[in-house]
Amino acid sequence: MPQYADSYDVLGRVLVEQGEMQAAFDIYQKAAELTPGSVTRLLHAGTLAFYAGKNEEALTALDRACVIGVTSKMFDDHALVLLALLQFDARDGKGLQRTHDHLGRRRERATDEARLQRFDAAITALRCLHDKKLAQAMRMVREMTDEVEGEEMDMEAACNVVALWARLNSQEVQLDEMPTQVARVGQRFCVSKASTEMLVAAAQNAEPAATLIRDSHVNISAMAEQAMGYALNGAPAEAVKMLLAQGEQTRNAKLIELAGLVAQRHHEKIDDAATLAAAAKALMTRYCSKGAHLIGTRTGARAAGGLRLRA
Repeated sequence: MPQYADSYDVLGRVLVEQGEMQAAFDIYQKAAELTPGSVTRLLHAGTLAFYAGKNEEALTALDRACVIGVTSKMFDDHALVLLALLQFDARDGKGLQRTHDHLGRRRERATDEARLQRFDAAITALRCLHDKKLAQAMRMVREMTDEVEGEEMDMEAACNVVALWARLNSQEVQLDEMPTQVARVGQRFCVSKASTEMLVAAAQNAEPAATLIRDSHVNISAMAEQAMGYALNGAPAEAVKMLLAQGEQTRNAKLIELAGLVAQRHHEKIDDAATLAAAAKALMTRYCSKGAHLIGTRTGARAAGGLRLRA
C-alpha cells in the first residue's frame, strides 16, 4: 500500500533507531509528499534532512513547517533551533531574527518553559556569533555545556551544544577548550550508533568534533566490553561495580543500564546484588529517564507520530 503514509512513519522510526539517517530521511520525505499539509511529517522530513546533512532540503521543509504550522500544538519547538542553525550557516541574519521571534511568541504560551529557555539561549548564542560577539557567545555556550553533568540535560540539548561548539570553532578562532567540551558531551550521550551519528551531524561532520564524538562512542563501548569480560569470566560483581563507577563518572545511559541488567541476571552469584541493583536503579532514575527526544511533539507524541531514541 504505497499511498499509506502511516507505514512510512513506522519504517522511518525503525531506521532512525538503527542510525540510518539518510534512509530515514528518504522515507520521511516520501511521507511528507503524500501528506503535504501535515506539519508533523514536514518536521520529520526537515529534521532527518538536517541529520542526514542535506541542508537545503532541511531548510525548505522546516521553513515550510513554520509557515503552515508554527502556531499549531503539533509543532515541535526544537525545529526552530535546527532552522536557526541552518540560517546561521547560510549567513541569513534576517531569517535568524525571524526564527527567534517565532520562538519568542511560542514561549508566551509554553508549558515547558525550561526547554524553550534552552532553545532561546541557543538561538541567542547564534545571533551573537552572527554579529561577531564571540566572547558573549562563548560564555553562553559554556553555561549550556556545564549542564551536561546535570539530570535535566537530554540528547536534544546535547546536539544543540555540540552544534554550537562546532560553529564557534569555525569562526576563525582556535578554541583550545573545544575538544574537552565536546568530549564531555560525547561521553555521556554516545549510547548507540544513532545517538553518535546525530551528534556528528549536529557538528556538521566538522573536525575535530566528529572524531572526538566517534572516539567517545568507541571508548564507551570499550568500557562496556571490558566489564562484560569480567562477567563472562565468573566475576559479575566486579563487572557491575565497574559499570556503576564508570556510569556515575560519565552519566552514560548505556553503562548504567548495563550495570542494572548484569546485576539482575547474575544476582545469585553476587553477594550484595540487591544493593548494586538499587544503585543502578538510582542512577537510571537520575540520568536515563528522559530517553532521547528527536522529533515530534512532547505532548501527545504517539498521536503526532513523535519519535524518541531509547536511552
